[in-house]
Amino acid sequence: MKVISLVFVLFILGCSNKQIPNIEPNNIPQELIGKWKIVEVYETDGASEPQWRNYSSSNNFEVWFKSDGKYVNSDGDVNCLTGTYSVKNDTLSYFSSCGGKSKVYIELLLSDTMIIDALNFEPFKIKYNKVISETE
Repeated sequence: MKVISLVFVLFILGCSNKQIPNIEPNNIPQELIGKWKIVEVYETDGASEPQWRNYSSSNNFEVWFKSDGKYVNSDGDVNCLTGTYSVKNDTLSYFSSCGGKSKVYIELLLSDTMIIDALNFEPFKIKYNKVISETE
């Protein structure tokens, strides 16, 4: 449940009539471009030390980062599945089509693996594996 809540917060924060900002695609790392699937989460149940756990859900969460600075999300409110994103230093910022925005820290970014830190008060990280690169 914690994962679903975080995913919701990361990509779909409150709807409004705000415009989606234009993103300069030249600052986007090439390794980020493509479709990513959650495979593990690093979290605590509150009583134990944080640890990596396989992501097990009936919902197969994926996000596709396009080279033009847009993303498509496979989960959440059907009206808020798209938006734009930007990368500055190691911070990934999302701007949903509903007007919500969020930031996460990119801890690791390789051509096939990405780990993001949600920057919560409790340890919470998400590990993704790349499913498809945009050029495929």
